[in-house]
Amino acid sequence: MFSERLKDALEAVDPALSEFVRTERTWDDVHKTPISGGPFYLANLLARRDCWDQDRTRIVPRKRGDGSCFNTISGSGRAVLRSRVADASIWREVLTQTVVC
Repeated sequence: MFSERLKDALEAVDPALSEFVRTERTWDDVHKTPISGGPFYLANLLARRDCWDQDRTRIVPRKRGDGSCFNTISGSGRAVLRSRVADASIWREVLTQTVVC
């Protein structure tokens, strides 16, 4: 969820970065109350980058209970290749699907 202010800031940087869907009401499950201050936006991040330095980042395949697989980073060490993200502000990494900014 994005506030309107953050959505506007991201669109100012790059209008093709994300798709947004406006939602008027958002629920706080912890406090069992609507969240004030809307509108809010669901975001589909369209930008993709292959950015992990795979020599310095341990990426391991994992299997879900349904048999499908995904990649994740093992441990806290991760390194991004600066040359692949020099002009980027936020993106989804292609191998692990991690959102990076």
